[in-house]
Amino acid sequence: MQPHNALAIKVLGILVALSLASCHTTPKEPEKTEAEKIVDAFKGKVDADLKDKRSTKDVWPQTGSQYYEAGWYMEKDELPSSYSINVEKTESLVSPYLGTAEFSVTGNTSYAKNSKEEALDATQFKNSYTIVHRLLYAYQNGSWVLKSEKCFEYDGTEEGHVWGGCDRDSHGAHRPVMDAMR
Repeated sequence: MQPHNALAIKVLGILVALSLASCHTTPKEPEKTEAEKIVDAFKGKVDADLKDKRSTKDVWPQTGSQYYEAGWYMEKDELPSSYSINVEKTESLVSPYLGTAEFSVTGNTSYAKNSKEEALDATQFKNSYTIVHRLLYAYQNGSWVLKSEKCFEYDGTEEGHVWGGCDRDSHGAHRPVMDAMR
């Protein structure tokens, strides 16, 4: 065999080996964009903030009225496992991004009980209702900061449902979900 042919066969063999080896490597995932990183960080913040608030109980005494029987009531509030989010870029230098998370809080109210302990142990509920909550965050100094919480509910003085403060009642799904807002 001539030296040129032998060299050509060796080079060809090396190229074939390299091409086969490169076919079996897993492709790298593309680097995330700045926007994808911001959205991922927002999802992580909301998940962390809502983690311990998925199910809560609230107990209170109620004096009798034409609407309520006197006694102790318990409300069990449930947050869904998922929620909707939106992240918007702003022109602000202080808060270059704003993020919102919306979710429903379902409140289940017990029948009147004779004591606080009985109310806490309630397993049957007389009614259930849902209030939509909206959390507003601002991206400041590299992290997401909770700025406000609003509730969407019926307001007889306005035209139907409006976004307002989550402080209509001192208990239940009407209250803010986030401790910082209470």
